Amino acid sequence: MNILNSNAIFQSILILAVAFLLVALAFSGHALAEIISLHDGQVINGEIIQRGDGYITVKTKYQTRMIYTGEIKSIEKERSGLERVYILTRDNAVIPGYLVEEDALRVVYRDEPNSADKSISKLDVLKMSSEEIHAVDLEFRFMPGAFIPLNSGGAKLGPATSFTGSVGMNAMFLPRMRFLLEAGYAKSENDEPRHGRSLTVIPVTLSAAYRFPLTRRLEIAPRLGLGFAMLDYKTDEGDELSTMCLSTVAGFNLSFAFVPRRFYVGVFTDYMLLYDFSALLHTVNLGVYAGFRL
Repeated sequence: MNILNSNAIFQSILILAVAFLLVALAFSGHALAEIISLHDGQVINGEIIQRGDGYITVKTKYQTRMIYTGEIKSIEKERSGLERVYILTRDNAVIPGYLVEEDALRVVYRDEPNSADKSISKLDVLKMSSEEIHAVDLEFRFMPGAFIPLNSGGAKLGPATSFTGSVGMNAMFLPRMRFLLEAGYAKSENDEPRHGRSLTVIPVTLSAAYRFPLTRRLEIAPRLGLGFAMLDYKTDEGDELSTMCLSTVAGFNLSFAFVPRRFYVGVFTDYMLLYDFSALLHTVNLGVYAGFRL
């Protein structure tokens, strides 16, 4: 009798354990399920495990298959299992959010899992990925300013107007980091008009800047850079001495997004060292700039 009771209890426990496991698997599969409708009428229930350029890979209960985005009519997701996605738009903005639904015309997403639905036209989407996207964000700047030699010695070189142009882009491997390639021009002359001494400087610098947002439109970015400069020194007698030298730059800029992700204005201050293996010239370059991002 005791043996029969023990077997009955064991069988009951086993049946309950199997039932619990089946229910758990059903709910887990349901949480990950996505309903993919194709233009040919097929409806596929599965989990999107990869998003590529022009295709997705879907894992179903029976197989893993690749589907081209042109075949997809719509993708619907359960509200309890929204996928974290990053959307790169045509204006180089990256929108982080949670994917609710997408079809051939639009993408519906949420900023947070429980926030209101938002939508964006598929025509405005360049890329969508479950991995974080860092936009290139190519920018062109024009930077007029003042070039100030600090230790020109007997040459007594005074401040001069400087002109600098730069091309910048985001570092793809580190958020908020930008690389800048700059080229400039300045001609500093002797403080006394009767002397003909002057120094022409054409620096070319590659620098890295790290952005610290202060508000949604205002940010500050310290930077460090290395490069070279072409120097042309003119003496009182009219002789010209030309040379190349190494340059290092440390500074920062404060920028304001006049039109977000398009037009920027700001101020900058740089401390530059020019070294030609025989002398070291300390300079300061400061001014304003206007930038345009593609």
